[in-house]
Amino acid sequence: MLFRKADLPSLAPYLSNQFHQSTKTNSLTPPPTSTLLSIHESGPLAYLAPLLDVGSRRVLPGHLSRRSQALGMFRSKDTFYQRCFVTACTGEQATLLWKLESCSSSEDDEEEERGGRWRIASITRQYEEEEENYNNDNSRSGFITTPHPRYSPELVIASQLAAFRHNNIFQAASFNCWAAARLLLSSRSDSNSYTTTTTTDGKQGVGFGIHHKLMLEMIENGNYKALINHDTARLLNAALPTQRHMIQHVQLSSSNGNGKNKECQDFIWKMAMVDNGCWMVTAIERI
Repeated sequence: MLFRKADLPSLAPYLSNQFHQSTKTNSLTPPPTSTLLSIHESGPLAYLAPLLDVGSRRVLPGHLSRRSQALGMFRSKDTFYQRCFVTACTGEQATLLWKLESCSSSEDDEEEERGGRWRIASITRQYEEEEENYNNDNSRSGFITTPHPRYSPELVIASQLAAFRHNNIFQAASFNCWAAARLLLSSRSDSNSYTTTTTTDGKQGVGFGIHHKLMLEMIENGNYKALINHDTARLLNAALPTQRHMIQHVQLSSSNGNGKNKECQDFIWKMAMVDNGCWMVTAIERI
């Protein structure tokens, strides 16, 4: 409930001493998130970036309590793990892992005054199943074909990467943001070839063709050919400039022809939540 309200002062008793003292003195400042770019987040839980990963910071504020539930747990002598299924206020669904650690004996007295001897060590969103399906399964099972509000931006990226991996440019284009294509379309002389009537009142809207066309043009650029037929992909650091925008660092590896040596290339995926609540790709940049 406290994470739902992003009530940092009330969360202080459950955090480490560093965060406890900072919340008491109101000295917390959102730290820059390392993603090869220096980005300061503005979300309600941005202050807790060292404890919460980007998925947790995205879904916990305002999450739907009645559509969330506790799953399995495990406890050792000094560590407690709790898995929880959470539905974000946007509809995104996620499984989060709480890791709590017991305080050292020197901190016991202070911790008892703060409300207990357990403190939050980390909260992370679970991606292991998605990563395993991607890197170990040559089929497209486990991935999506169209965005949906319940799907995370990471799953959208992984699904688009799976389409690239199988040289399915048409499928990969289905994850592109129409708003971005509309802006690009306005500057093209052949725009009439890619418009179609999509609304009941007869207004012209952007058709899917422009997304496919722009994707093909991007792939023809030598800097982006690494997207096609790559071997593995890793989603590294990410940041939330706002709660509706995400930047994801992706590293692709592919063999150089002999099947042994791997060449790694890095990209930035820029994501945005569009009007229907779906996360979609607004840009892919080579870095």
